[in-house]
Amino acid sequence: MWAATWPWTRALLLLLLPWPWGSRSAWGYSAVCVYTIGDIDTVFRTSKLKGYTKDMPHIRPGQCPWGRNHTPPETFKIADLHPAVEERVQPVAPRNSPLFHNKNRYQKIAVHRVQARDGHTYNVLYLVTDKGYIHKIVEMPHGVLNILEIQPFQQPAPILAMTLDHRRAKLYVSSPSEVVQLPMDMCEVYHRSCESCVMAKDPYCGWADGKCVSVKANLRKAYPDGNCLVELPLKLPTSSYNLASLGPRTAKLQQCKLEHWLAPQGAPQGTGTMLQNLTLESSPEICPHSSFKEQEVDSLESYRNVTVALFSRYFLYCPTESHAATYKWHHNGSCIQNCSTHWPCFHFIENVTHDRYGRYTCISEENGFSQTLVREWLLKQPKPSQTLRWKSQAVATSPSFWLGFLQVMALALLFQ
Repeated sequence: MWAATWPWTRALLLLLLPWPWGSRSAWGYSAVCVYTIGDIDTVFRTSKLKGYTKDMPHIRPGQCPWGRNHTPPETFKIADLHPAVEERVQPVAPRNSPLFHNKNRYQKIAVHRVQARDGHTYNVLYLVTDKGYIHKIVEMPHGVLNILEIQPFQQPAPILAMTLDHRRAKLYVSSPSEVVQLPMDMCEVYHRSCESCVMAKDPYCGWADGKCVSVKANLRKAYPDGNCLVELPLKLPTSSYNLASLGPRTAKLQQCKLEHWLAPQGAPQGTGTMLQNLTLESSPEICPHSSFKEQEVDSLESYRNVTVALFSRYFLYCPTESHAATYKWHHNGSCIQNCSTHWPCFHFIENVTHDRYGRYTCISEENGFSQTLVREWLLKQPKPSQTLRWKSQAVATSPSFWLGFLQVMALALLFQ
């Protein structure tokens, strides 16, 4: 996969390889390595051939002849006997190692370069797994982050092809039965709060006007001329962003980023501020302090009531919104289970006894930010004996029952 730059020697080549090396992906692992075309060209032009110690002909293997020159026969003989170069092409410095590797078996790769709110350009990798999922991975200055797992089809299916439309920022994916178009700025998946949006670290998305929105669409709406940067005075107004109440590191981060968040004079009202954080450090503090706490009120109305039979089985499911977070199930305020982020977060109740009824909540925590994802209240079913007694009492005292009974008896006497 190419990532074009200028000059051509700085163009990047991203390769999808099995990991560990030479294993032919026996463990099902994959690695992504980044090379420059210039480094590849240098190795093939200058490296000795493996096992060859004699002088090279005037046109060496792999070199194109110039002018009226023809490739001599000895060049072909050398290439036939010594096809490999002595030196290796090293991945891009400073890592000199794979960009990343993990336990997924990737089959396809595509790269899109996107300009974020901070003015920097980021490489976003879309990797297709053998399970029919797409992993959205962002390359940051100090590492990579898998920010989203996408299931593109209504029913799970293998992905046959994937194509990027760089101009429209669209992703086209096909299966044996479907072809779907996906936006690269799928900001609605981070809709829960400002913290969810900012901590997702998606370069396509930012928090503005009380919702997670597309950076590109928001800039186009707010700044038709494309100008979104302003010069700030040395002293920033700390009251509106609560900088004074934050620690030194966070305040410094905010002041550094505010020049890309504030609107120039004359910009449309309500569209001037966009919050985004694309460092490996998570900073939910950049959000207004009241942005999420209003939603975290623990009231009876916030729970989903579920009636469960006594001594039956029941399970609760908590969605995994971030693989960097930890998830815990609580029962009546006490923690009862910690979940691994590599598996769906289920809590299975094998036998619903009397003490298992009550309030269940699933809470995610990530770098000091916590949110409640699930609230369920397990209720007991009414006892069958009580139900029958209530029904018999209703029948015994209901006038309509006696009227109906008398009508039936009268008809029976008439037809005798």
